[in-house]
Amino acid sequence: MPYGFDVAFHEILSTFAVGGTLILASEAERRDPWALLALLSRERLERVFLPAAALQALAEAVAGGAPAPPALRDVVTGGEQLRVTPAIRALFAAMPGSVLHNHYGPTETHTVAAHELSGNPETWQELPPIGKPLPHARVRVVDTALNTLAPDIEGELLLGGACLATGYLHRERLTAERFIEHDGARWYRTGDRVRASADGTLTFLGRLDEQIKFHGHRIEPAEIEVVLSRHPSVAQAAVVVATSGHGERLVAHLITRSAYSDNTALAASLLEHCRKHLPPWMVPQHFIAHAALPQTATGKIDRRALAREEQEKSIAWPEQAPLGEQLRAVWAQLLDRAELGLHANLFDEGARSLTVVRALTEMRRHGIHALSPAQIYEFPTIAGQLALLTAAPEAAVAAHAPHMRGAHASGVVQRAALARFARSGSKPTREGGT
Repeated sequence: MPYGFDVAFHEILSTFAVGGTLILASEAERRDPWALLALLSRERLERVFLPAAALQALAEAVAGGAPAPPALRDVVTGGEQLRVTPAIRALFAAMPGSVLHNHYGPTETHTVAAHELSGNPETWQELPPIGKPLPHARVRVVDTALNTLAPDIEGELLLGGACLATGYLHRERLTAERFIEHDGARWYRTGDRVRASADGTLTFLGRLDEQIKFHGHRIEPAEIEVVLSRHPSVAQAAVVVATSGHGERLVAHLITRSAYSDNTALAASLLEHCRKHLPPWMVPQHFIAHAALPQTATGKIDRRALAREEQEKSIAWPEQAPLGEQLRAVWAQLLDRAELGLHANLFDEGARSLTVVRALTEMRRHGIHALSPAQIYEFPTIAGQLALLTAAPEAAVAAHAPHMRGAHASGVVQRAALARFARSGSKPTREGGT
């Protein structure tokens, strides 16, 4: 997590409080699920904090053949709605005894509810609850007039108690809108739709401002995404309403488990699958395969970016071409360049961190696993990457030397120093943060 994000303090201080050892993942490891798995195994980490999207990426890497971390016992996730996909079930089945902790809480209050998933992963709910309020938090589910709702009736979640922030710095109007006085107490309006059971367990139902209204029906995207994730070809899904000159369309953005030369056949299979499990008004009209889904700075899926995106071009992979031409083809398509020189600096041509992830994902789909994000930042030319892949590091340096820059605009990835803390008399744990 970025250090300015509230969860970073949770990760750091909760580790130090029990005399643990804190391992900071480098930027390269944070963005590369294979490298992150290697770090978890090498350092024998026992607990890790991950956004839901990063947990899914780790699960997919294990499903693709990477070994599950042998010492991992607690996985803490939050930041967006947790969906227990087949890959996540398989990951925890490979780590008997491990517990998945689903945490909930906006930055304005930090964590206010928690729910544990343990035992047989096959029994876990696909959309698990966020749990009961923690002792320092008060919750209330209300309607639009702020009337308290009975159990099992969905409404907006209000949060109160010692967890509340003072407000937004220099933003008095927004503070007055979100932090309110009601029934003699101060509350934070989350904008989240929830349902509380009779025993107080909360189930997150989505954002009030993200619920889709499509052709007269109110649709919860997570319900469609859960169905899509059951399809054997789908690793991850995000559903949005896209507006174009042809009107509104329900669009499913996907990461597939393998490359498809026939996207029409894939779309037909997905359409048939959705029609079997969803009512007609919830069936997406369009399916778009991505190498990676865009993310916000805090690791959540950037749904606004997807809603703005009309359609992403599929990546054509020249199967019979030499390796250098395969690399050139991938980068040229991702950067929308008709021609791309072997010695062109990819970042000067428009590559960004998301482009790097997409390129690596596409390469790994076709059996190229030797490149890491750090190497692409260090050798941002096709010639340099080709030399690395053909086991000629001296040639890679020589190919890249004319293009080296002391401080690249995108930043050369540096490994973060390991921060270690030990307290005598206590059994330390090893915990990682991303």
